[in-house]
Amino acid sequence: MQDLGTTTSGRGVRSISSGADILRHATVVLAAILPVLLLCMSCAHADLPADVEHGVIYAGENEFAGWPANEGMWQWGDEVLVGFNLTRVKQRDDYHNVDQEAYMWVNFARSLDGGKTWTTESHPEVSIPGGFDAEGNYRKQSGYPAIKKTQTSPGGINFTHPDFALKARDDRFWFSYDRGHNWEGPYKLPQADKAYIKARTNYHVIDAQTALLFYEATDIPYEQGEHLRVMVMLTEDGGKTFKRIAWLTPDPLNVDIALAKPAYACMPGVMGLEDGTVLAAVRWSVARHKWTDLMASEDGGHTWQRRSIIFNRNNNPASLIDLGGGRVAAIYGYRNEPYGIRAKISEDAGVTWSDEFVLCDDGREWDLGYIRAAKREDGKILAIYYHTTEAMPDEFIACTIWDPPSVTTPMRQLAVAEDGTIIDQPMRFSPDEPGVPIESEHALLQPDRGDFSVHGKFRTALNQIDKNQALIDNQHALGGFGVMVGRSSRGYHGKLFFCVTGPGEGDDVTLYSDERVDDDRPHTFSVSVEDGVMRMIVDGVEQKTTATYGSGTTANAPPQAPVTIGANFVGTISELRIEAGHSRQAR
Repeated sequence: MQDLGTTTSGRGVRSISSGADILRHATVVLAAILPVLLLCMSCAHADLPADVEHGVIYAGENEFAGWPANEGMWQWGDEVLVGFNLTRVKQRDDYHNVDQEAYMWVNFARSLDGGKTWTTESHPEVSIPGGFDAEGNYRKQSGYPAIKKTQTSPGGINFTHPDFALKARDDRFWFSYDRGHNWEGPYKLPQADKAYIKARTNYHVIDAQTALLFYEATDIPYEQGEHLRVMVMLTEDGGKTFKRIAWLTPDPLNVDIALAKPAYACMPGVMGLEDGTVLAAVRWSVARHKWTDLMASEDGGHTWQRRSIIFNRNNNPASLIDLGGGRVAAIYGYRNEPYGIRAKISEDAGVTWSDEFVLCDDGREWDLGYIRAAKREDGKILAIYYHTTEAMPDEFIACTIWDPPSVTTPMRQLAVAEDGTIIDQPMRFSPDEPGVPIESEHALLQPDRGDFSVHGKFRTALNQIDKNQALIDNQHALGGFGVMVGRSSRGYHGKLFFCVTGPGEGDDVTLYSDERVDDDRPHTFSVSVEDGVMRMIVDGVEQKTTATYGSGTTANAPPQAPVTIGANFVGTISELRIEAGHSRQAR
Protein backbone atom coordinates (compact mmCIF):
# COMPACT_ATOMS: atom_id res chain seq x y z
CA MET A 1 0.00 0.00 0.00
CA GLN A 2 1.32 3.42 -0.95
CA ASP A 3 0.04 6.76 0.31
CA LEU A 4 -1.27 8.88 -2.59
CA GLY A 5 -4.21 11.56 -2.71
CA THR A 6 -8.05 12.46 -2.76
CA THR A 7 -11.00 13.82 -4.81
CA THR A 8 -14.46 15.26 -4.20
CA SER A 9 -17.88 14.91 -5.76
CA GLY A 10 -20.12 17.83 -6.53
CA ARG A 11 -22.78 19.20 -8.80
CA GLY A 12 -21.46 17.89 -12.08
CA VAL A 13 -18.63 16.12 -13.82
CA ARG A 14 -16.77 16.65 -17.05
CA SER A 15 -15.45 14.09 -19.48
CA ILE A 16 -12.70 14.54 -22.01
CA SER A 17 -13.48 15.67 -25.51
CA SER A 18 -12.22 13.38 -28.25
CA GLY A 19 -11.01 16.30 -30.34
CA ALA A 20 -7.22 16.29 -30.64
CA ASP A 21 -7.19 20.07 -31.07
CA ILE A 22 -8.47 20.55 -27.50
CA LEU A 23 -6.33 18.84 -24.89
CA ARG A 24 -8.84 18.81 -22.08
CA HIS A 25 -12.27 19.96 -23.22
CA ALA A 26 -15.14 19.28 -20.82
CA THR A 27 -18.89 18.82 -21.03
CA VAL A 28 -21.03 19.12 -17.93
CA VAL A 29 -22.82 15.99 -16.73
CA LEU A 30 -25.59 16.86 -14.32
CA ALA A 31 -25.59 13.70 -12.17
CA ALA A 32 -22.59 13.44 -9.85
CA ILE A 33 -23.48 9.83 -9.09
CA LEU A 34 -22.51 8.77 -12.61
CA PRO A 35 -19.06 7.28 -13.12
CA VAL A 36 -16.42 9.79 -14.04
CA LEU A 37 -14.98 8.38 -17.24
CA LEU A 38 -11.30 8.93 -17.79
CA LEU A 39 -10.54 8.78 -21.52
CA CYS A 40 -6.78 9.15 -21.81
CA MET A 41 -5.26 10.46 -24.98
CA SER A 42 -1.86 11.45 -26.30
CA CYS A 43 -0.66 14.93 -25.51
CA ALA A 44 -1.40 17.32 -28.35
CA HIS A 45 1.91 19.16 -28.04
CA ALA A 46 4.47 17.82 -30.49
CA ASP A 47 7.39 18.65 -28.20
CA LEU A 48 6.02 16.71 -25.23
CA PRO A 49 6.65 13.00 -24.55
CA ALA A 50 4.70 10.58 -26.72
CA ASP A 51 4.36 8.15 -23.82
CA VAL A 52 2.05 10.46 -21.84
CA GLU A 53 -1.75 10.24 -21.58
CA HIS A 54 -3.97 12.83 -19.91
CA GLY A 55 -7.45 12.71 -18.46
CA VAL A 56 -10.01 14.42 -16.25
CA ILE A 57 -11.14 12.81 -13.01
CA TYR A 58 -13.52 15.50 -11.78
CA ALA A 59 -14.71 18.90 -12.98
CA GLY A 60 -17.77 20.83 -11.90
CA GLU A 61 -19.30 23.98 -13.33
CA ASN A 62 -18.50 27.01 -11.14
CA GLU A 63 -16.56 24.74 -8.78
CA PHE A 64 -12.94 24.79 -7.67
CA ALA A 65 -11.53 21.29 -7.25
CA GLY A 66 -8.01 21.28 -5.87
CA TRP A 67 -5.07 20.18 -3.75
CA PRO A 68 -4.89 16.36 -3.87
CA ALA A 69 -1.56 16.59 -2.03
CA ASN A 70 -3.37 17.91 1.03
CA GLU A 71 -5.93 15.15 1.40
CA GLY A 72 -4.16 11.89 0.61
CA MET A 73 -3.98 9.12 -1.98
CA TRP A 74 -3.84 5.36 -1.43
CA GLN A 75 -3.15 2.39 -3.68
CA TRP A 76 -3.88 -1.34 -3.53
CA GLY A 77 -2.68 -2.78 -6.82
CA ASP A 78 -4.86 -1.29 -9.56
CA GLU A 79 -7.30 0.16 -7.01
CA VAL A 80 -6.60 3.81 -6.23
CA LEU A 81 -8.41 6.21 -3.90
CA VAL A 82 -7.69 9.92 -3.92
CA GLY A 83 -9.07 12.89 -2.01
CA PHE A 84 -9.36 16.57 -2.89
CA ASN A 85 -11.01 19.80 -1.76
CA LEU A 86 -14.08 21.27 -3.41
CA THR A 87 -15.61 24.73 -3.12
CA ARG A 88 -17.04 27.53 -5.25
CA VAL A 89 -14.68 29.08 -7.77
CA LYS A 90 -13.89 32.79 -7.78
CA GLN A 91 -11.24 34.13 -10.12
CA ARG A 92 -8.57 36.08 -8.26
CA ASP A 93 -5.19 37.44 -9.17
CA ASP A 94 -3.61 37.47 -5.74
CA TYR A 95 -4.67 34.09 -4.34
CA HIS A 96 -6.13 30.72 -5.25
CA ASN A 97 -9.30 31.03 -7.30
CA VAL A 98 -11.65 30.15 -4.45
CA ASP A 99 -14.54 32.00 -2.88
CA GLN A 100 -13.27 32.29 0.69
CA GLU A 101 -16.80 32.84 2.01
CA ALA A 102 -18.08 29.54 0.57
CA TYR A 103 -18.13 26.12 2.20
CA MET A 104 -15.18 23.82 1.43
CA TRP A 105 -15.26 20.06 1.89
CA VAL A 106 -13.41 16.86 1.06
CA ASN A 107 -14.64 14.13 -1.23
CA PHE A 108 -13.05 11.09 -2.82
CA ALA A 109 -12.67 9.43 -6.21
CA ARG A 110 -11.88 5.77 -6.75
CA SER A 111 -10.48 3.84 -9.69
CA LEU A 112 -10.42 0.05 -9.97
CA ASP A 113 -8.39 -0.08 -13.18
CA GLY A 114 -5.22 1.89 -12.48
CA GLY A 115 -6.72 5.29 -13.21
CA LYS A 116 -8.57 4.65 -16.50
CA THR A 117 -12.06 5.17 -15.07
CA TRP A 118 -13.24 6.81 -11.86
CA THR A 119 -16.29 7.10 -9.62
CA THR A 120 -16.78 9.75 -6.97
CA GLU A 121 -17.83 9.01 -3.41
CA SER A 122 -18.35 11.06 -0.26
CA HIS A 123 -17.48 10.07 3.29
CA PRO A 124 -19.42 12.20 5.76
CA GLU A 125 -17.52 10.67 8.68
CA VAL A 126 -14.51 12.57 7.35
CA SER A 127 -16.14 15.60 5.69
CA ILE A 128 -19.83 16.44 5.29
CA PRO A 129 -20.65 16.81 1.58
CA GLY A 130 -21.39 20.19 0.07
CA GLY A 131 -23.03 21.58 -3.04
CA PHE A 132 -25.00 24.44 -4.51
CA ASP A 133 -28.32 25.37 -2.89
CA ALA A 134 -31.32 26.82 -4.69
CA GLU A 135 -29.82 30.32 -4.49
CA GLY A 136 -26.54 29.14 -6.02
CA ASN A 137 -24.56 29.31 -2.81
CA TYR A 138 -22.09 26.55 -2.02
CA ARG A 139 -23.11 25.14 1.36
CA LYS A 140 -22.93 22.06 3.55
CA GLN A 141 -25.62 19.59 2.56
CA SER A 142 -28.27 18.83 5.16
CA GLY A 143 -29.33 15.45 6.42
CA TYR A 144 -25.92 14.21 7.59
CA PRO A 145 -25.02 13.71 11.25
CA ALA A 146 -22.32 15.92 12.68
CA ILE A 147 -18.77 14.65 12.49
CA LYS A 148 -17.70 12.95 15.71
CA LYS A 149 -15.73 14.94 18.22
CA THR A 150 -12.01 14.33 18.11
CA GLN A 151 -11.08 11.56 20.54
CA THR A 152 -7.93 10.09 22.01
CA SER A 153 -6.66 7.25 19.87
CA PRO A 154 -7.21 3.79 21.41
CA GLY A 155 -4.04 2.53 19.73
CA GLY A 156 -3.56 -1.00 18.46
CA ILE A 157 -3.94 0.07 14.83
CA ASN A 158 -2.56 -2.55 12.43
CA PHE A 159 -0.58 -0.49 9.95
CA THR A 160 0.22 -3.54 7.81
CA HIS A 161 -3.38 -4.65 7.27
CA PRO A 162 -3.68 -5.38 3.53
CA ASP A 163 -6.56 -2.92 3.12
CA PHE A 164 -5.22 -0.24 5.46
CA ALA A 165 -5.37 3.52 4.84
CA LEU A 166 -4.58 6.45 7.15
CA LYS A 167 -5.70 10.01 6.54
CA ALA A 168 -4.43 13.03 8.48
CA ARG A 169 -5.52 16.66 8.29
CA ASP A 170 -4.79 19.61 10.54
CA ASP A 171 -4.79 18.23 14.13
CA ARG A 172 -6.49 14.84 13.67
CA PHE A 173 -6.39 11.56 11.78
CA TRP A 174 -8.62 8.69 10.63
CA PHE A 175 -7.88 5.14 9.55
CA SER A 176 -9.63 2.46 7.50
CA TYR A 177 -9.34 -1.32 7.16
CA ASP A 178 -11.53 -1.57 4.05
CA ARG A 179 -9.69 0.57 1.50
CA GLY A 180 -11.31 3.81 2.56
CA HIS A 181 -14.95 2.75 2.26
CA ASN A 182 -15.38 3.42 6.00
CA TRP A 183 -13.18 5.51 8.29
CA GLU A 184 -12.59 5.31 12.05
CA GLY A 185 -11.94 8.55 13.90
CA PRO A 186 -11.17 11.36 14.10
CA TYR A 187 -8.35 10.93 16.62
CA LYS A 188 -6.16 13.63 18.06
CA LEU A 189 -2.62 14.24 16.83
CA PRO A 190 -0.13 15.42 19.47
CA GLN A 191 1.06 19.02 19.47
CA ALA A 192 4.59 18.03 20.58
CA ASP A 193 4.97 21.32 22.55
CA LYS A 194 4.07 23.45 19.52
CA ALA A 195 1.25 25.97 19.51
CA TYR A 196 -0.04 25.16 16.04
CA ILE A 197 0.09 22.02 13.93
CA LYS A 198 -1.07 21.41 10.37
CA ALA A 199 -1.09 17.81 9.23
CA ARG A 200 -1.48 16.48 5.73
CA THR A 201 -1.56 12.81 4.79
CA ASN A 202 2.12 11.82 4.88
CA TYR A 203 3.16 8.66 6.71
CA HIS A 204 5.55 5.74 6.42
CA VAL A 205 4.75 2.27 7.77
CA ILE A 206 7.60 0.36 9.44
CA ASP A 207 5.74 -2.65 10.90
CA ALA A 208 2.32 -3.60 12.24
CA GLN A 209 2.51 -1.29 15.26
CA THR A 210 5.18 1.17 14.14
CA ALA A 211 4.89 4.09 11.74
CA LEU A 212 6.22 7.58 11.10
CA LEU A 213 3.90 10.55 10.62
CA PHE A 214 5.11 13.81 9.12
CA TYR A 215 3.31 17.07 9.77
CA GLU A 216 4.05 20.76 10.12
CA ALA A 217 4.22 22.78 13.32
CA THR A 218 4.97 26.31 14.43
CA ASP A 219 4.64 28.67 17.37
CA ILE A 220 3.97 31.69 15.16
CA PRO A 221 0.35 32.67 14.39
CA TYR A 222 -0.29 32.83 10.66
CA GLU A 223 -1.20 36.49 10.76
CA GLN A 224 2.28 37.27 12.12
CA GLY A 225 4.02 35.70 9.16
CA GLU A 226 3.98 32.29 7.56
CA HIS A 227 6.30 29.80 9.25
CA LEU A 228 6.13 26.01 9.14
CA ARG A 229 8.56 23.18 9.89
CA VAL A 230 8.01 19.42 9.62
CA MET A 231 8.03 17.23 12.73
CA VAL A 232 8.86 13.53 12.41
CA MET A 233 6.54 11.69 14.80
CA LEU A 234 7.00 8.02 15.77
CA THR A 235 4.37 5.65 17.14
CA GLU A 236 5.31 2.17 18.34
CA ASP A 237 1.96 1.18 19.84
CA GLY A 238 -0.37 1.34 16.87
CA GLY A 239 -1.11 5.05 17.08
CA LYS A 240 -1.94 5.29 20.80
CA THR A 241 1.02 7.54 21.54
CA PHE A 242 3.40 9.54 19.39
CA LYS A 243 6.73 11.14 20.14
CA ARG A 244 8.75 13.60 18.12
CA ILE A 245 12.05 11.98 17.15
CA ALA A 246 13.38 14.60 14.74
CA TRP A 247 12.80 17.70 12.72
CA LEU A 248 12.91 16.92 9.04
CA THR A 249 14.92 20.05 8.19
CA PRO A 250 16.68 22.89 9.96
CA ASP A 251 14.35 25.64 11.08
CA PRO A 252 13.79 27.88 8.04
CA LEU A 253 13.89 30.89 10.35
CA ASN A 254 17.57 30.11 10.90
CA VAL A 255 18.37 30.22 7.21
CA ASP A 256 20.54 33.23 6.49
CA ILE A 257 18.14 34.68 3.92
CA ALA A 258 15.17 34.18 6.24
CA LEU A 259 15.31 37.53 7.93
CA ALA A 260 11.87 38.13 6.47
CA LYS A 261 8.94 35.71 6.33
CA PRO A 262 7.50 33.62 4.80
CA ALA A 263 9.88 30.97 6.04
CA TYR A 264 8.71 27.42 5.68
CA ALA A 265 9.95 23.92 4.86
CA CYS A 266 6.79 21.90 4.57
CA MET A 267 4.51 19.48 2.71
CA PRO A 268 6.87 16.49 2.42
CA GLY A 269 6.34 13.79 -0.18
CA VAL A 270 7.47 10.66 1.67
CA MET A 271 8.68 7.36 0.23
CA GLY A 272 10.58 4.32 1.51
CA LEU A 273 13.29 2.46 -0.41
CA GLU A 274 13.95 -1.27 -0.40
CA ASP A 275 17.04 -0.85 1.82
CA GLY A 276 15.03 0.90 4.55
CA THR A 277 16.03 4.43 3.63
CA VAL A 278 13.20 6.95 3.95
CA LEU A 279 13.14 9.84 1.47
CA ALA A 280 11.16 13.07 1.76
CA ALA A 281 10.80 15.81 -0.84
CA VAL A 282 10.43 19.07 1.12
CA ARG A 283 8.95 22.28 -0.23
CA TRP A 284 10.94 25.37 0.81
CA SER A 285 10.07 29.04 0.62
CA VAL A 286 12.36 31.40 2.49
CA ALA A 287 12.01 35.14 1.97
CA ARG A 288 10.50 34.35 -1.44
CA HIS A 289 13.37 32.06 -2.46
CA LYS A 290 11.79 28.76 -3.50
CA TRP A 291 13.18 25.27 -4.02
CA THR A 292 12.59 21.60 -3.13
CA ASP A 293 15.11 19.51 -1.18
CA LEU A 294 15.36 15.76 -1.04
CA MET A 295 15.98 14.67 2.56
CA ALA A 296 17.06 11.14 3.49
CA SER A 297 17.11 9.10 6.70
CA GLU A 298 18.95 5.79 7.06
CA ASP A 299 18.08 5.21 10.72
CA GLY A 300 14.31 5.02 10.78
CA GLY A 301 13.66 8.77 10.75
CA HIS A 302 15.84 9.76 13.72
CA THR A 303 18.36 11.77 11.69
CA TRP A 304 18.07 13.40 8.27
CA GLN A 305 20.55 14.64 5.68
CA ARG A 306 20.00 16.67 2.57
CA ARG A 307 20.68 14.35 -0.36
CA SER A 308 20.06 16.74 -3.24
CA ILE A 309 17.95 19.60 -4.52
CA ILE A 310 15.27 18.37 -6.90
CA PHE A 311 14.29 21.69 -8.48
CA ASN A 312 14.70 25.43 -7.90
CA ARG A 313 12.93 28.73 -8.44
CA ASN A 314 9.59 27.01 -8.13
CA ASN A 315 7.37 25.94 -5.30
CA ASN A 316 4.95 23.03 -5.47
CA PRO A 317 4.74 19.81 -3.47
CA ALA A 318 6.63 16.98 -5.17
CA SER A 319 5.46 13.37 -5.14
CA LEU A 320 8.15 10.66 -5.02
CA ILE A 321 7.67 7.27 -6.70
CA ASP A 322 9.84 4.21 -6.15
CA LEU A 323 10.58 2.73 -9.58
CA GLY A 324 12.69 -0.09 -8.10
CA GLY A 325 16.40 -0.78 -8.06
CA GLY A 326 17.26 2.65 -6.65
CA ARG A 327 15.36 4.46 -9.39
CA VAL A 328 13.15 7.28 -8.10
CA ALA A 329 10.82 9.62 -9.95
CA ALA A 330 9.75 13.05 -8.69
CA ILE A 331 6.67 14.71 -10.21
CA TYR A 332 5.59 18.26 -9.41
CA GLY A 333 3.54 21.19 -10.60
CA TYR A 334 5.48 23.86 -12.47
CA ARG A 335 4.26 27.34 -11.53
CA ASN A 336 6.41 29.34 -13.90
CA GLU A 337 5.53 29.86 -17.54
CA PRO A 338 4.73 27.66 -19.33
CA TYR A 339 2.58 26.35 -16.49
CA GLY A 340 2.10 22.61 -16.23
CA ILE A 341 3.42 19.35 -14.80
CA ARG A 342 7.05 18.21 -14.87
CA ALA A 343 9.11 15.27 -13.67
CA LYS A 344 12.67 14.14 -13.05
CA ILE A 345 14.19 10.69 -12.63
CA SER A 346 17.08 9.64 -10.43
CA GLU A 347 19.01 6.44 -11.09
CA ASP A 348 20.91 6.62 -7.79
CA ALA A 349 18.23 6.99 -5.10
CA GLY A 350 18.02 10.76 -5.38
CA VAL A 351 21.69 11.72 -5.37
CA THR A 352 21.55 13.05 -8.94
CA TRP A 353 18.61 13.88 -11.18
CA SER A 354 17.90 13.84 -14.89
CA ASP A 355 16.86 16.89 -16.82
CA GLU A 356 13.16 17.76 -16.61
CA PHE A 357 10.48 15.88 -18.50
CA VAL A 358 7.63 18.21 -19.47
CA LEU A 359 4.48 16.13 -19.04
CA CYS A 360 2.11 18.97 -19.92
CA ASP A 361 2.46 22.71 -20.43
CA ASP A 362 -1.12 23.79 -21.14
CA GLY A 363 -1.79 25.48 -17.79
CA ARG A 364 -3.84 28.67 -17.94
CA GLU A 365 -2.08 30.13 -14.89
CA TRP A 366 0.00 29.20 -11.84
CA ASP A 367 -2.87 27.79 -9.74
CA LEU A 368 -2.25 24.08 -10.37
CA GLY A 369 -0.27 21.05 -9.21
CA TYR A 370 -0.20 19.53 -5.69
CA ILE A 371 0.50 16.09 -7.11
CA ARG A 372 0.00 12.65 -5.63
CA ALA A 373 1.41 9.81 -7.71
CA ALA A 374 1.91 6.04 -7.68
CA LYS A 375 3.38 3.28 -9.82
CA ARG A 376 0.78 1.13 -11.52
CA GLU A 377 0.97 -2.64 -11.91
CA ASP A 378 2.33 -2.20 -15.45
CA GLY A 379 5.16 0.06 -14.24
CA LYS A 380 3.61 3.30 -15.53
CA ILE A 381 3.16 6.27 -13.22
CA LEU A 382 -0.29 7.60 -12.38
CA ALA A 383 -0.11 11.24 -11.29
CA ILE A 384 -3.15 13.12 -9.95
CA TYR A 385 -3.25 16.90 -9.56
CA TYR A 386 -5.47 19.94 -9.95
CA HIS A 387 -5.33 21.89 -13.15
CA THR A 388 -6.72 24.82 -15.13
CA THR A 389 -6.59 25.39 -18.89
CA GLU A 390 -8.00 27.87 -21.37
CA ALA A 391 -10.59 25.27 -22.40
CA MET A 392 -11.43 24.48 -18.75
CA PRO A 393 -10.71 27.61 -16.69
CA ASP A 394 -12.39 26.36 -13.48
CA GLU A 395 -9.84 24.28 -11.55
CA PHE A 396 -10.45 20.56 -11.96
CA ILE A 397 -8.86 17.26 -10.92
CA ALA A 398 -6.75 15.80 -13.70
CA CYS A 399 -4.49 12.83 -14.12
CA THR A 400 -1.52 11.88 -16.24
CA ILE A 401 -0.32 8.37 -17.01
CA TRP A 402 3.36 8.30 -17.93
CA ASP A 403 5.77 5.53 -18.83
CA PRO A 404 9.06 6.75 -17.31
CA PRO A 405 12.08 6.03 -19.51
CA SER A 406 15.53 4.93 -18.48
CA VAL A 407 17.82 7.93 -18.18
CA THR A 408 21.53 8.50 -18.09
CA THR A 409 22.88 11.14 -15.74
CA PRO A 410 26.41 12.52 -16.01
CA MET A 411 28.81 10.37 -14.03
CA ARG A 412 31.57 11.82 -11.90
CA GLN A 413 34.78 11.59 -13.87
CA LEU A 414 38.24 12.93 -13.21
CA ALA A 415 41.10 13.62 -15.60
CA VAL A 416 44.49 15.18 -14.99
CA ALA A 417 46.05 15.86 -18.37
CA GLU A 418 49.40 17.19 -19.54
CA ASP A 419 47.77 20.41 -20.72
CA GLY A 420 46.73 21.17 -17.16
CA THR A 421 43.12 20.06 -17.37
CA ILE A 422 41.89 18.85 -14.00
CA ILE A 423 38.27 18.26 -15.04
CA ASP A 424 37.16 17.97 -18.63
CA GLN A 425 33.79 16.25 -18.17
CA PRO A 426 30.78 17.24 -16.03
CA MET A 427 30.81 15.99 -12.46
CA ARG A 428 27.71 16.04 -10.22
CA PHE A 429 28.10 16.32 -6.49
CA SER A 430 25.67 15.86 -3.60
CA PRO A 431 25.61 17.07 0.02
CA ASP A 432 28.36 16.05 2.44
CA GLU A 433 30.54 14.39 -0.19
CA PRO A 434 34.25 14.44 0.66
CA GLY A 435 35.00 15.35 -2.92
CA VAL A 436 37.36 13.78 -5.46
CA PRO A 437 40.99 13.54 -4.30
CA ILE A 438 43.87 14.42 -6.60
CA GLU A 439 47.60 14.13 -6.08
CA SER A 440 48.83 17.19 -4.22
CA GLU A 441 52.29 16.91 -5.74
CA HIS A 442 50.89 17.50 -9.23
CA ALA A 443 53.03 20.22 -10.76
CA LEU A 444 50.12 22.54 -11.38
CA LEU A 445 49.28 22.53 -7.67
CA GLN A 446 52.79 23.69 -6.76
CA PRO A 447 53.13 27.16 -8.32
CA ASP A 448 55.60 28.20 -5.59
CA ARG A 449 54.34 31.77 -5.59
CA GLY A 450 54.75 32.01 -9.34
CA ASP A 451 52.05 33.30 -11.63
CA PHE A 452 49.14 30.92 -12.13
CA SER A 453 45.41 30.95 -12.81
CA VAL A 454 42.38 28.75 -12.12
CA HIS A 455 39.45 28.62 -14.52
CA GLY A 456 36.13 26.83 -14.20
CA LYS A 457 32.49 26.41 -15.05
CA PHE A 458 30.02 25.36 -12.38
CA ARG A 459 26.42 25.41 -11.30
CA THR A 460 25.70 25.11 -7.61
CA ALA A 461 22.35 24.14 -6.15
CA LEU A 462 20.32 26.96 -4.65
CA ASN A 463 21.09 28.27 -1.16
CA GLN A 464 23.37 25.63 0.30
CA ILE A 465 23.52 27.42 3.60
CA ASP A 466 25.45 25.26 5.99
CA LYS A 467 28.88 24.62 4.51
CA ASN A 468 31.63 25.91 2.31
CA GLN A 469 31.50 24.25 -1.09
CA ALA A 470 34.90 23.63 -2.62
CA LEU A 471 35.44 23.71 -6.34
CA ILE A 472 39.07 22.99 -5.49
CA ASP A 473 40.64 22.90 -2.04
CA ASN A 474 44.43 22.85 -1.79
CA GLN A 475 44.63 24.76 1.50
CA HIS A 476 46.79 23.82 4.44
CA ALA A 477 48.05 25.60 7.54
CA LEU A 478 51.44 25.93 5.83
CA GLY A 479 50.13 27.25 2.54
CA GLY A 480 48.02 26.49 -0.51
CA PHE A 481 44.95 27.92 -2.23
CA GLY A 482 41.25 27.23 -2.63
CA VAL A 483 38.26 28.27 -4.73
CA MET A 484 34.99 27.92 -2.85
CA VAL A 485 31.41 29.13 -2.38
CA GLY A 486 30.88 30.74 1.02
CA ARG A 487 28.79 29.40 3.87
CA SER A 488 25.95 31.25 5.56
CA SER A 489 27.80 32.05 8.77
CA ARG A 490 30.37 34.15 6.93
CA GLY A 491 30.12 37.57 5.35
CA TYR A 492 30.74 35.98 1.96
CA HIS A 493 27.62 33.78 2.09
CA GLY A 494 26.99 32.35 -1.36
CA LYS A 495 29.83 34.28 -2.99
CA LEU A 496 32.69 32.75 -4.89
CA PHE A 497 35.92 33.27 -3.00
CA PHE A 498 39.57 32.63 -3.81
CA CYS A 499 42.05 32.37 -0.97
CA VAL A 500 45.80 31.91 -0.80
CA THR A 501 47.21 30.93 2.57
CA GLY A 502 50.53 30.95 4.39
CA PRO A 503 52.14 29.84 7.64
CA GLY A 504 52.32 33.20 9.35
CA GLU A 505 49.87 35.73 10.76
CA GLY A 506 48.59 37.99 8.01
CA ASP A 507 49.67 35.60 5.25
CA ASP A 508 46.12 34.57 4.33
CA VAL A 509 44.61 36.58 1.46
CA THR A 510 41.00 36.15 0.33
CA LEU A 511 39.16 37.56 -2.67
CA TYR A 512 35.32 37.62 -2.97
CA SER A 513 32.95 37.94 -5.89
CA ASP A 514 30.65 40.96 -5.97
CA GLU A 515 27.48 38.88 -6.20
CA ARG A 516 26.27 35.52 -4.91
CA VAL A 517 26.57 32.51 -7.18
CA ASP A 518 24.59 29.87 -5.22
CA ASP A 519 21.55 30.35 -7.45
CA ASP A 520 21.37 27.21 -9.60
CA ARG A 521 22.59 29.10 -12.65
CA PRO A 522 25.67 28.35 -14.75
CA HIS A 523 28.73 30.49 -13.97
CA THR A 524 32.22 30.81 -15.36
CA PHE A 525 35.15 32.14 -13.40
CA SER A 526 38.82 32.88 -13.71
CA VAL A 527 41.05 33.76 -10.78
CA SER A 528 44.68 34.66 -11.32
CA VAL A 529 47.88 35.52 -9.50
CA GLU A 530 50.23 37.81 -11.43
CA ASP A 531 53.26 39.33 -9.73
CA GLY A 532 51.66 38.65 -6.37
CA VAL A 533 48.39 40.43 -7.27
CA MET A 534 45.16 38.40 -7.18
CA ARG A 535 42.20 39.15 -9.46
CA MET A 536 38.88 37.48 -10.16
CA ILE A 537 36.57 37.41 -13.19
CA VAL A 538 33.03 35.98 -12.87
CA ASP A 539 30.82 35.53 -15.93
CA GLY A 540 33.19 37.68 -17.96
CA VAL A 541 33.08 40.63 -15.55
CA GLU A 542 36.15 41.58 -13.53
CA GLN A 543 35.22 41.84 -9.87
CA LYS A 544 35.81 45.04 -7.95
CA THR A 545 38.22 43.71 -5.35
CA THR A 546 41.88 42.81 -5.84
CA ALA A 547 44.43 41.67 -3.29
CA THR A 548 48.18 41.41 -2.88
CA TYR A 549 50.20 38.60 -1.35
CA GLY A 550 51.73 39.02 2.08
CA SER A 551 55.42 38.31 2.57
CA GLY A 552 54.93 34.76 3.80
CA THR A 553 52.03 33.76 1.60
CA THR A 554 52.54 30.73 -0.62
CA ALA A 555 50.19 29.05 -3.04
CA ASN A 556 51.81 25.64 -2.75
CA ALA A 557 50.69 23.42 0.11
CA PRO A 558 53.00 20.73 1.48
CA PRO A 559 52.99 17.47 -0.52
CA GLN A 560 51.10 15.63 2.21
CA ALA A 561 48.23 18.15 2.23
CA PRO A 562 44.92 16.70 1.01
CA VAL A 563 43.65 18.16 -2.26
CA THR A 564 40.01 17.71 -3.26
CA ILE A 565 37.61 18.80 -5.96
CA GLY A 566 33.95 19.27 -5.08
CA ALA A 567 34.15 18.72 -1.32
CA ASN A 568 30.64 19.34 0.08
CA PHE A 569 29.68 20.78 -3.29
CA VAL A 570 26.03 20.41 -4.34
CA GLY A 571 25.64 20.85 -8.05
CA THR A 572 27.72 20.35 -11.19
CA ILE A 573 31.31 21.28 -11.97
CA SER A 574 31.67 21.09 -15.74
CA GLU A 575 35.20 22.41 -16.14
CA LEU A 576 38.16 23.16 -13.91
CA ARG A 577 41.68 23.99 -15.05
CA ILE A 578 44.84 25.23 -13.37
CA GLU A 579 47.40 26.88 -15.60
CA ALA A 580 50.96 27.99 -15.02
CA GLY A 581 51.70 31.56 -16.05
CA HIS A 582 48.78 33.96 -16.07
CA SER A 583 45.58 34.24 -18.07
CA ARG A 584 42.83 36.52 -16.86
CA GLN A 585 40.20 35.56 -19.43
CA ALA A 586 37.27 33.47 -18.21
CA ARG A 587 37.07 30.26 -20.20
